[in-house]
Amino acid sequence: MLWRSPALAMVLLVGCGRVGYDVGSGDGGTLDAPPSIDECASQHAGALVCSGFEGDVGTYWSLTTRDDGMVGTTTAAVHRGERALRAEMGGSGATAFVHRRFTPIASGDLWLRAFVRVPAPSPSVGVNLLALEHQGSDVFGIDVNVVRDGRVEVFGVEAGTFDAPDELRFPADEWVCVELHVGVSDGDGELELFLDGERVVSATGVDSYPAGDYDRVLVGVAWSDPSQGTFEALVDDVVLDVQPIGCD
Repeated sequence: MLWRSPALAMVLLVGCGRVGYDVGSGDGGTLDAPPSIDECASQHAGALVCSGFEGDVGTYWSLTTRDDGMVGTTTAAVHRGERALRAEMGGSGATAFVHRRFTPIASGDLWLRAFVRVPAPSPSVGVNLLALEHQGSDVFGIDVNVVRDGRVEVFGVEAGTFDAPDELRFPADEWVCVELHVGVSDGDGELELFLDGERVVSATGVDSYPAGDYDRVLVGVAWSDPSQGTFEALVDDVVLDVQPIGCD
């Protein structure tokens, strides 16, 4: 099932070309398929957010698209269970993502993990795959991006941009465990990004606390560069917690 909303207006531009959004209010319908593996109830019962997209798109998650973006679930390619999230966008700044609020976090640690698959060919100029947003804002506090030629970066609205090693490229046609760690602090914060358990970005002593507590997670293509062409991302097994999650 794919869902497309009416066009939504861009509301704000920030550094490095990040685009704010109007989150809209589409309900996306309710999917009835029961989960075949209930990871959330067993391994991550206390998590802030946990979803394998096994029937909760449009209920547990809110959906937003802009321009030619489409978002929904697929059974054709999954990491675990019977369904995964599928986000498609036709280029030129389109978006297609799901989002959910959680109990506001002003300090301590946030860990966001998702399994992400980018089918080939999906050449990248700049797309956001995961993001944490702060209260009262239309921009992301911290986000994980795949930029030109498959390079990977972490962007913080206050902290700046931190690149993975230049030789690293986000793999195509395989599930990748992506885990973002944010040590929340106004001046002594920490940012880490792990791909399949290997740390590829590390920054300390940064401003990782924007103007407001973190209170929303976004998954899919929540931002794309105006010159980005057609792009597709599959996402599964999303967990947001205050402790490390790992790839099991």
